[in-house]
Amino acid sequence: MPFNAELLKLVREQREKTQTEFAEALDIKQALISKFERGVVVPTDEMVKKIAECTGYPASFFRQQISVGLNGLVYHRKRTALSAAKRSAIEAEGKLRALEAKAVCEKLGRGSDVLTRNERTPEEMACAIREYWQVPPRTIENLVALLENHGIVILKFDFGTDLLDGFWVPLEADFKLICIALNSNPAFSADRQRFTLCHELGHALLHEDKFPGKEAEQEANRFAGEFLLPQRLVSDDLTPPISFSRLKELKTKWKASMGSLLFRAKEIGKLKESNYRRMWSFLSEMGFRKWEPNCGIDFETPTLLRQMFKEIGSDEDVCSLSHLNLSEFQKRHSTL
Repeated sequence: MPFNAELLKLVREQREKTQTEFAEALDIKQALISKFERGVVVPTDEMVKKIAECTGYPASFFRQQISVGLNGLVYHRKRTALSAAKRSAIEAEGKLRALEAKAVCEKLGRGSDVLTRNERTPEEMACAIREYWQVPPRTIENLVALLENHGIVILKFDFGTDLLDGFWVPLEADFKLICIALNSNPAFSADRQRFTLCHELGHALLHEDKFPGKEAEQEANRFAGEFLLPQRLVSDDLTPPISFSRLKELKTKWKASMGSLLFRAKEIGKLKESNYRRMWSFLSEMGFRKWEPNCGIDFETPTLLRQMFKEIGSDEDVCSLSHLNLSEFQKRHSTL
């Protein structure tokens, strides 16, 4: 019978197990695990049963003939202190959740309603998608709702660290589907999560065929700036002088961080480099580089995935479709 080596590796990394630790749990040699994951050796039916018992996934999960997508994910604000093992575990969790979302969307005939880049600059792409989605020329009040209304699946869960904000999960599918993993860790403010979502949306729209790098990160930031704070709408608001109290007012109005507003003012030519550095230094002295005053900005909660689950039927129906045990499904979606 077929066996999906990619899924085995993904589940092992999700469980934060090395090949040696996983092999010990199965009472086999590490070299055999390596061969399983490289597709050199196909495990016997009895071994697949042991793997299923060890991981908490049904044997049918590992029999799926699907691709888990690209290996390299695009990370936003990934700090160097994040260990490779922890990064792999978070990446694996995001991919597994995205594969589940893909199965549900495929069943329901859903997808993401977006545009292709067609040589547009990041700013042009941000303007084009706002126009395509008919976003009113003002603050986006609920960014999560806007993205979900156009089929963007937001996988919001606690990464177990504050060293990574979020990432876009590229998927191989016969239909367009954008999945973004967003860290719900309490260390991140609501305005920061909004910017992360826009940044990762930028990656998904701009860099489908491009490996992540410094240029791609800069482009995603430019997209996010124009999407959240369109130049034609914020230009007057960002005209100097810009005081601290004014920044707080603008943060409340635009639901964007003071740091983002300052950078945007510099980016569109409203703030000289010297004034930008002076204001940024002031925010740093106040301790606002890491955590700013909330200014009444509420956290936004994704609802699309749970709505689609209900359309499928019971939790058991979704588990059958996704090849999951009920306990794993309930653990994964306990906060939905």
